[in-house]
Amino acid sequence: MRRQQEAQKETTELAAAAFSDLANLMIKARDMVSLIERYVDTQKTVETTDDASGSREEDINKLSSLMLDMGITSPVTRENSGAAYYEQLARQLAEYLSEHMPRNGGIMTLSDIYCMFNRARGVELVSPDDLYHATLLQKKLKLGYSVRKFDGGLLVLQTDSHREDKVAERLANMAQKSSSGYITPTDVSVELHTSFPLAWEYLKVAEELGKICRDETFEGTNFYSNDFERFVNDADLDS
Repeated sequence: MRRQQEAQKETTELAAAAFSDLANLMIKARDMVSLIERYVDTQKTVETTDDASGSREEDINKLSSLMLDMGITSPVTRENSGAAYYEQLARQLAEYLSEHMPRNGGIMTLSDIYCMFNRARGVELVSPDDLYHATLLQKKLKLGYSVRKFDGGLLVLQTDSHREDKVAERLANMAQKSSSGYITPTDVSVELHTSFPLAWEYLKVAEELGKICRDETFEGTNFYSNDFERFVNDADLDS
């Protein structure tokens, strides 16, 4: 019993020391970020007309890149935003997504956004409800994004320029060029660098638009390019 108490005490002390070290590290990290921000702001205000302007600009770019790698350096919180919390959070989310949306075809699930956004914010996490409110404000604030709910219930945020008909045509071309003659949700997920649920929704939309058709087998569901319209046209010409 005594050994257990001593072991528990030692574990508690180690945990306390670890959390203390982590807290100190976070404080130092914040100080470093503040120092970098002040340096960048100072350098931007300096006239860059001398011979060293190129070197100074290169230093600023390197520091800015370093700050981006560290994530969101000044996350919006209720404490520093007050009544404008949701609006400022929405704007920061839009700024963050400007780099990631193009890599994901202009559309991302809210669950993926939630994970990525919170990872970038570090310890200043946002709740699912707060993120949802921020996404709903995207359209109202004209930030270039809007929330969409698929028939299957999947919630996504997409760019205003996102075109589902273009995606449907791409899936039809994928099916035509596939060595097997068909595509699966897994194929779409890999090709479009998107999640499996979103790949399924893409296929269903393409099916509704008449670009592809499905074949449900014991092995799974396969999607083929919809050639029925071409067959009908060929039959009309023959007649």
